[in-house]
This record gives sequence, structure tokens and C-alpha cells, in this order.
Amino acid sequence: MAELLPITFETKGAEQDRHLIQEYILDLLERIEEVDWCERAGYAPSGQAPIEGGQVVLAFVGDEDRIWEVESDRWDELVEEGYAEGWERDEQFSREVIKEIVGKQGVDLHLRQLHLASKMSKLAYEEFDDLPAPVNEYPEDEAPTPIGWWEVLHDLTVQMGYPLDEELSAYTKGIEHTLKNIAEYESPERAEEQVDELIQKLEEMRQYVVEGRDDN
Repeated sequence: MAELLPITFETKGAEQDRHLIQEYILDLLERIEEVDWCERAGYAPSGQAPIEGGQVVLAFVGDEDRIWEVESDRWDELVEEGYAEGWERDEQFSREVIKEIVGKQGVDLHLRQLHLASKMSKLAYEEFDDLPAPVNEYPEDEAPTPIGWWEVLHDLTVQMGYPLDEELSAYTKGIEHTLKNIAEYESPERAEEQVDELIQKLEEMRQYVVEGRDDN
């Protein structure tokens, strides 16, 4: 089994996170496509899980000794150049910890999907100077179907051949996961407010989904 090497870069916050991602991680994702010492890599900044300062977790799957040999000097340089405040191996993101969250069989799938999502984010950074709004990039247009980042998720689901009920199940699980994060990182009260708002929006949908319109 390939080894998991999680490295956490400490930063001053979201802006430094972005600079680190664009300076080092996006290039890394391209480089590892041509090497035999790293099967995949994925990353996650701390934006949705606020901490003091910031951080970017970078998970390598491959030959740990070779990863250290090839990449660790560059990690030191990133600190010297001001892209990070420091870095360390972080066992908070070990296979055992991931297994407690997604189950024994889910660990490898989680790492593969993190790698896939990381490559997709690289494409998004290359495609857009400014990322589209989640739901409605052009509110002044008053379009029947407001365009935004949500369509990428929908289009990908369609292209991969998932039926409508499975697409809806994925969104529902995503809502549940996000609500749990809101409860943990913000407050249970805020999560409960969001649940109430979602219930209201779902009730309002009854009036128009059967007509094939999207008024939100």
C-alpha cells in the first residue's frame, strides 16, 4: 500500500493560503503526473474551518522517503519566501484518523476523490480570473435559471451518468455535511437557523418545481 504523507502549512490566513496554492500546489499537481514516487496528492485550505491564522493541508500518497527527498527543501523555501509561516507532518490527517470518519473501505476512495477535486480546482483557477458566484453570477439579468458554480456540479453529475434521484441524494448528503460543519465551526444555533431556512425554501419550491421553473 502506498504511504500517506500529510503536510500542514501554517499561514496567516486566506490570502496567504491562496498564494501558497497558486505558487506551489497547482504546479505540484501537474508535476506528479510524470513521476513514479507519488501516485496522487490533494489539498485543503482552512477557509471553511476557521482557525487562528490559517493553514493548508497537503496530502501525498506515494513513496514517503522519495517525497521527503524531492519536496522538503522546497517547503523550507516556501517559508523563507513568505508563502507560509511554517510546515510540519500532521498526523491529524493519518489513514487511521480518516478511517474513523469515512470507514475502512472509504479511506482510499476519499484520497482518490481529494486528488480529483484538487485537479478540478487547478482547472478552475486556470479558467477563471475570478471564480463564479455559487448560485447567481449575474443577478441583474433576472434569468429564469441563474447561472453560477452550482452548474459545474450538475453538469459533472450528468456527464458521469448519475440519474436524477442519485444527484438529489448527493446534494442532500452535502447539505447534511455542511450543516454539521456549521454547527461545529460556527454554532449549533446557526445550524438550526439554516435548517429552518431550508425547510421554508423547500416549501416554497412546491409552488413552482412542477412547472419546470427556477425562481431562486
